[in-house]
Amino acid sequence: MPALGEWVALIDGRAPIDAIANVPYGWRQRAGVDALFRLGDQAGVIPSLAGEGMGIALASGVAAAQAYVRGGPGSAERWQEDFARRLARPIGIAGIVRQVAESRRAAWLLPLLRPGLIQIIANATRIGQT
Repeated sequence: MPALGEWVALIDGRAPIDAIANVPYGWRQRAGVDALFRLGDQAGVIPSLAGEGMGIALASGVAAAQAYVRGGPGSAERWQEDFARRLARPIGIAGIVRQVAESRRAAWLLPLLRPGLIQIIANATRIGQT
């Protein structure tokens, strides 16, 4: 990707950091295309809570590689649909947590949060390697 290389070469460390806006939290790639494995944010976008976007990136890469080894490029369409189903629960729960956290009523919830409940929420928003 020569254009990307040229752009990166211009970064001198003093330039402002680009920000990303309008992130489509909650989106999942539900339909597959033959021979195309969409990974990471191209598979699904989870609200930013505690690095779960990275978890999706890693899990999608591992799962896609396993599907490719088993079925080659022709397995991409079904894999994408299956992976979207795996993402439904963690992305949905993270979306609810985000809505609650961004609401005006969130302040009264903070004293009620206990480490055990935080761990339950964290576990519910993670995608496993199964």
